[in-house]
Amino acid sequence: MKKIIKKIKYRLVKNAFINLLKISSDHIYKKLKPILKLYNNMIIIPIPLHKTRLNIRGFNQTEIITGFLTKYFRLKETRCLVKQKNTKTQATLKSKKDRLFNIKGAFLVSANANIINRNCILIDDVVTSGSTVKEACIKLKQKGANKVFIFALAKG
Repeated sequence: MKKIIKKIKYRLVKNAFINLLKISSDHIYKKLKPILKLYNNMIIIPIPLHKTRLNIRGFNQTEIITGFLTKYFRLKETRCLVKQKNTKTQATLKSKKDRLFNIKGAFLVSANANIINRNCILIDDVVTSGSTVKEACIKLKQKGANKVFIFALAKG
C-alpha cells in the first residue's frame, strides 16, 4: 500500500487516490465504524501541505482521502490546520530524530477553528515515524480538541 501511495503522490495521479479509496472502502469502514459509534461530535481534519508544495503537486492527497471519508461516513470536515513551515519531505529523512526536528513547529490551528471539546479524526496518507501526526495532534489538543484519532491508509 505504501508503495502504491508513493507512486500516486509523486507521479501526480490524483484520480488514482479516489480509485484506491473505492477499492479499500470495506476495509476503511471496518476500521472507522467502531470509533464513530463510540464518539459523538466527530470532525475530520486533513494534514495540510505547505502552499509551496501544494502549488507544485496540484493536490493534497489527505484532502482527497478526507473528502471521500466525509461523504462515506457523513462527517463534518474542517481544514483548521495550516502548515506554516515549508519542511523537507519526511520521506527523505531516515532517522526519527530528523523527522521530529523537521516537522517541529510546522503546524498551527487557524484562529476561527471550532475544535474545543470536539473529537477529531486526523487524516494522513502514510504514517511512518508518526512525527507529522504527533506534531499536528499536539497543536489540536493545545487548542482544545478532546480526543484525536489518527487515520492513515498505510503504515510503513
